[in-house]
Amino acid sequence: MKKKLISLLLCFAMQCVSMFAVAENPAVTGKVIEVDKFGHARLDITIEEFNAAGFELGDIVTVKTGTFEGDMPCFDGFYVESGEYMVRAQPGDETISVCINYGNFAEAAGISPGDEVTITLKEKAGALTTQRINSLVYTNEPTDYDSDEVFANFRPVTVGDIGEGKLYRSCSPVNNECGRRAVAGRLIEQAGLIHCTEGKDRAGFGSMIVEMLMGASEEEIVSDYLISYLNYYHLDAEADAEKLENIAEKNIRKMLLTVARLEDSADLASCDLAAAAEDYQIAHGMDAQALTTLKEKLR
Repeated sequence: MKKKLISLLLCFAMQCVSMFAVAENPAVTGKVIEVDKFGHARLDITIEEFNAAGFELGDIVTVKTGTFEGDMPCFDGFYVESGEYMVRAQPGDETISVCINYGNFAEAAGISPGDEVTITLKEKAGALTTQRINSLVYTNEPTDYDSDEVFANFRPVTVGDIGEGKLYRSCSPVNNECGRRAVAGRLIEQAGLIHCTEGKDRAGFGSMIVEMLMGASEEEIVSDYLISYLNYYHLDAEADAEKLENIAEKNIRKMLLTVARLEDSADLASCDLAAAAEDYQIAHGMDAQALTTLKEKLR
């Protein structure tokens, strides 16, 4: 009887050690169930399962799959620099994804649906400060917004020499991923369109190019870009100034520097943005006459 009790106690102790080991060094393995249009690899690991295994937003993990092995943070939004890696557990998604911000992870790793992905904890809360600074969540309920225009992130673009009623930007009237298709479609029918799913980044880039061409300043372009974040996330320009500045540095200013062919550390103040945009468009297939016609139509 005594030997049996000792055996049971030893077994219990080993189970405790095993549980603590899992908690201290969690790891999960799943399969790619979809590669989306941006090249992000969506896994069959739910966010709930990921959290239950011991992972949290702000952790740094090691991802192994295909030809790829590397460390990256876990965030609920794209809070890494362009070209950097992250595990995304975004509100509204059921499962986690492995991504490259403005890049194709599936292509870089050489993977496709059905391939295995293993994620192991590297550093607990190693990127928590970045997660807390950037953490942004929006709803898809129209009643949570002040107007249909704010809900659809719909607005005129009038910076630089762009005339009233010439150019508008919006979330998508086609893709209903964010539940805004009907409202955006109705508004766009009245105005004509630059749009993308949320009307933030691809629409933001398209608007930025036109704004540069039409003589807008860096400050005007950045301010217009950030309106999308004020619309979606109910941010306050003063109270959330640090978040907004961080978003601007990681997104719109990176876009401006890329178009102007400048290094990340360069100062845009001395750059002729209009000339840079003209060079960029011509280098990508738009001729000088088309640029002249576009600018005439937008004035």
